Amino acid sequence: MSEYSLSEYSLYATGALPERAYRWHGFSLEEVDYRTLLSVAARRNCESQTREIIRERFNATLPGPQQSTLNANMRIMWTAQEQWFVSAPNSDSLVDEFTQCLRGVASVTEQSDGWVELALSGTKTREVLELLSPVDLRAQTFGPNATTRTTIEHIGVQLTQIDTNAPAFSLLSFRSSGRSLLHAVQEAATTICGKQLN
Repeated sequence: MSEYSLSEYSLYATGALPERAYRWHGFSLEEVDYRTLLSVAARRNCESQTREIIRERFNATLPGPQQSTLNANMRIMWTAQEQWFVSAPNSDSLVDEFTQCLRGVASVTEQSDGWVELALSGTKTREVLELLSPVDLRAQTFGPNATTRTTIEHIGVQLTQIDTNAPAFSLLSFRSSGRSLLHAVQEAATTICGKQLN
């Protein structure tokens, strides 16, 4: 009787994009990986309780419409009425913590594998985004921690300003649309900044 053995396989995480970083003069794009993404939806008549629990347990604030908050490494983005995204460094325990402390008060769903996040930065970032999105991105109307749902080339995205220095923005979109979104941003960046550097 012959013996059969299976080869040993290893699973490892891969990015949604061919490369992790892309650069132009005055603009760069990087895929943000190794983060946990959760959606939190307060249940009926439970928004106040949800806010209180998040504040007490995580010392964080659930933002109002079209705003985001940052506490340590945890960013919380408003996505719809009584709904938020929570983005934090990769952590299995964070999913469990949110699920347990919000049980019966809010619905928590892990979204990490279904989304791709692009970090955009550089002096020409606003100009690039203005070619792609109808959102008014002037500093006086879309400032630090502002966030909104919009579309880029018919792709739904969550657009958030994450820093004022560069300035820097985050784009969250469905992972399956990652390469299409990348192509759209590359085309706009080349139009504004010239030839890609890498």
